[in-house]
Amino acid sequence: MRTQTAMLLLTLPMAIPGPCLAWDLTYDGDVLPTDPALGPGSWALNVYSAPGVVSDSSTTGGVLHLSDQRTDQAALFFRDDLPPNSPVTIEARLRVTSADGAYIALVEPLRFGGSLAFVGIWPDRVGVRYRGNNYFDFYSVDMTQFHVVRLAIEENPWPYRVPAFTVWVDGVQVFSGSAPGTTGGSVHFGTNLIKEFTSESYWDYVRYSREYVPVPEPSGLLALTSGLTGLLAMRRRRGAG
Repeated sequence: MRTQTAMLLLTLPMAIPGPCLAWDLTYDGDVLPTDPALGPGSWALNVYSAPGVVSDSSTTGGVLHLSDQRTDQAALFFRDDLPPNSPVTIEARLRVTSADGAYIALVEPLRFGGSLAFVGIWPDRVGVRYRGNNYFDFYSVDMTQFHVVRLAIEENPWPYRVPAFTVWVDGVQVFSGSAPGTTGGSVHFGTNLIKEFTSESYWDYVRYSREYVPVPEPSGLLALTSGLTGLLAMRRRRGAG
């Protein structure tokens, strides 16, 4: 029995999905996303953001604080380096403490405002909206505490079918669907662009991949399978003895 317990303790850490090697870029909140010190890892400020809005943003203890209480355009950051028709995943660990919230989005090539799929985050819920759907689907969650939100979209074999996408909150799938359009283009994160809206949000990290990265990640599933296989083999040996 003690041997079984020891084996279980050894295999449990393996069964927990770890960092996925597929992530192409991780922003960790140590400096502002636009800081030149990030080099090729920096993010651009969207042209619809107010020129001085980054001055209202700050980083403390590895967490990015975005605040837009001035009823003007807010801070929205993007990376415009996704190949056309490619799969993509964006994930953020964040919390939203006031008003109209924040979002992460996948935007089609050459067409800002033509979001293929995006996730809006408010203090009390997460909303999913996609091209071809004019309303949000909501999932209730206390976003004043840190949660991990992931949005992933499959490769678009255009023109054969529309791409499918999935949203998870803390590893729990909360939505899946498909949206007409073309994958690739850019990924966005930040606060709402509508100038009458105000918001305050805290971002622990933001990362994205040019792959479709589901939850659990393949590396975690492989480790889980290996651990369970070891436990079953041990039980068979004990039974045979």
